[in-house]
Amino acid sequence: MTTSAYPDARRTDDADVLHGTVVPDPYRWLEDPDSAETQQWLTSQDALLATQGDNGSRDRLAARVTELLGAGSVGTPSWRGERQFFMRRTAEQEHAVLLTVDASGTERILVDPMVIDPAGTTTLDAWQPSKEGDLLAYQLSAGGTEESVLRVLNVATGDQVEGPIDRARYSPVAWLPGGEAYYYVRRVRPDLLPADQTQYHRRVWLHRVGNSPDSDVEILGDGLDMTNYYGVTVSMDGRWLVVGASAGTAPRNDLWLADLAESEPALPTVRVVQEGVDASTSLHVGRDGRVYVFTDRDAPRGRIAVTTPANPAYDTWTDLVPEDPEAVLEGFAILDDETQSDAGTDAASGTLLCSWTRHAMSEISTHRLTDGARTGSVPLPGLGTVTGVS
Repeated sequence: MTTSAYPDARRTDDADVLHGTVVPDPYRWLEDPDSAETQQWLTSQDALLATQGDNGSRDRLAARVTELLGAGSVGTPSWRGERQFFMRRTAEQEHAVLLTVDASGTERILVDPMVIDPAGTTTLDAWQPSKEGDLLAYQLSAGGTEESVLRVLNVATGDQVEGPIDRARYSPVAWLPGGEAYYYVRRVRPDLLPADQTQYHRRVWLHRVGNSPDSDVEILGDGLDMTNYYGVTVSMDGRWLVVGASAGTAPRNDLWLADLAESEPALPTVRVVQEGVDASTSLHVGRDGRVYVFTDRDAPRGRIAVTTPANPAYDTWTDLVPEDPEAVLEGFAILDDETQSDAGTDAASGTLLCSWTRHAMSEISTHRLTDGARTGSVPLPGLGTVTGVS
C-alpha cells in the first residue's frame, strides 16, 4: 500500500479490512477538501506537474484514450418475448445504436441517433420494450437539451405508433401486458405552474397507446414534494405496480405497491411500503410470488430481504442476503426456472446473483434463492468494475 509523508495519513481511527487484517486508510484525510493538509497536497501536486514540462505526456494520454474509446461498447441485452434488445457502439460511431435480434437470429437497427440527426446533437436517452417485445417506447433529446420526448414504434416494421409526448424528461416507462397502455412520468403543463417551477411537479400517469396524452390519468404525485423524481415498474405478469419517489437527488425514497388484479390500472390502490424514512429501497416481485427488497435500511452497505406482497411492511422483512461487513451490495438478479408456476411459491430451482464492490473491485456471488445461502461465485476476466447484472 502506498504511504504518505503527511502525519494525518497514519490515522488508525478510519480503516479498511483487508483479508482479515485492519489496515489504516492513508488517504482518508483527503475527504476534507478545505483542510490545510488537503490544500497543501493540491499545491504540491500542481508544483510537481509544473516541473515535468512538455514531455509528451499529454499526447501519450490522448493516444491511449483514443485507443480505449476505439474498443467500442456493447450493452447488456434485454429479452422480451422472442426478441433481444441491446445497445452497441463501434469504434467508428459517434453514438450507440439500439438494435434488436428476433427468433431467427436476424439483427436490425431500431434507433440510430445519427440517422435521425446527422449533426450528432440528438441523443437516445432511454428505451423500454413492451412485455411482449412488439412495441418499443423510446426517448430522444435534441441539441443537448436533455428534454426527452417520448415516442412508441412498432418493432416489426419500425413505424412510429405514437408520439411525440413532451415533458417526459427522466421518465421511466412501465408497460402493462398486451402493450395497450403504460405508466410513465410527465411534468405538469407549464401554463399551470409558476414560471420558476416548470421543471418540477412531475406526476405518474397512465397512458393508453394511441390516445392523446391530454387524456392520461394521473396516478400519483399531486400534493407530494414538487422536486420528486419517480420510478415506476410493473411485474412481468402485470399484477404488481411499484412506485418510488425521491425528493431531488436525495439518497432516500418513499415506496408504494399496488395490486392491479384488485383494482383498475387507472385507479390502483397504492399501499405504503416505506415513507419518510432515511433509506433507499426498491422492490421486485418474483415469479415465485415473493417480494425481494433491495435496501440500505439498517444496512448502510446494502442487503436483500424478502416479504410478501400481501403485507410488505417493514416489520415483515426477513433477510435473505444480509449486509456484508466488508463489501457494498450493488445489485442483484434472479435466475429462476421459467417452468415454475406463476402462482406457485416454490423457489427451490432458482439462483440469486449478487454484485458487490469489495476494496474498490467488483465481484459476483451466487446464492440459493430459497434461503440466500452462498453457493459460489462467477469468475470474472480480471480486476475491474461490474456495471450491472440482469
